[in-house]
Amino acid sequence: MKQKKGNILTHCLMALCSLLFAGAATQAHATTHPEYLHAIHDLRHARGLLQHGFGSDVSAEKVANYAISEIDDAIRYLLQAAGTDDKNLDKVPPIDADLPAKGRWHQALDLLNKAHQDASAPESDAAALAAERSGVQHIDKAIQIVEGAIK
Repeated sequence: MKQKKGNILTHCLMALCSLLFAGAATQAHATTHPEYLHAIHDLRHARGLLQHGFGSDVSAEKVANYAISEIDDAIRYLLQAAGTDDKNLDKVPPIDADLPAKGRWHQALDLLNKAHQDASAPESDAAALAAERSGVQHIDKAIQIVEGAIK
């Protein structure tokens, strides 16, 4: 009986150690990529700017929704590259409701360019490279959409 208790205790301790090491590895991966987290923050802010505030301008709203779709995809890929799993894409900083449409486009473009720069930082984790590249590609598509709206 004592042998079984000892084996169970040993297995429990080994499982606990495995969980602790796995958690530490995941946390270390996420904390070594602050650039991704900055990019995600900027993408969420750009998303918030484009989400509302175009009034009855249906064509501007359509273009904004297209850019938002690319931003959402970029956020998903960068979350994957950062080793974190935050499903709340609508989480954005407070947006100035009185900002005119033209100002929204320009501010969103500035944020997208910052996000591109942060997300393009050198990546040493081979597992994160594909997600990073995909995220940057979606940011670039969103930039093209917003630049087209500004012209």
